[in-house]
Amino acid sequence: MGHGLRAAETPTSRKIGGLGALGSGPKAQLVRGSLTPREVEVPRLLALGHTNRRISEQLCFSLSTIKNHVQSILEKLGVSDRTQAAARAVELGIVRPRGR
Repeated sequence: MGHGLRAAETPTSRKIGGLGALGSGPKAQLVRGSLTPREVEVPRLLALGHTNRRISEQLCFSLSTIKNHVQSILEKLGVSDRTQAAARAVELGIVRPRGR
């Protein structure tokens, strides 16, 4: 989880499970190519169940910037909410479950 922080269990993190590094499969590379470098980091934090505020604090960006990133990610992944974005990121290999 990085930086010695332990994420609290949330409905999103329970559905997705423990997450590790960003994936590198072909689908991940294709989607990653449409995401900005910062947007690539956000799905991992979404999957851990972090709020926009927590993501903004962790990545040192304003809350409004993170809200814009999340909205852009939802559109690029073709999903309508954060939980779907996290699940889609795992499905596409953008985020890998731990131990894989």
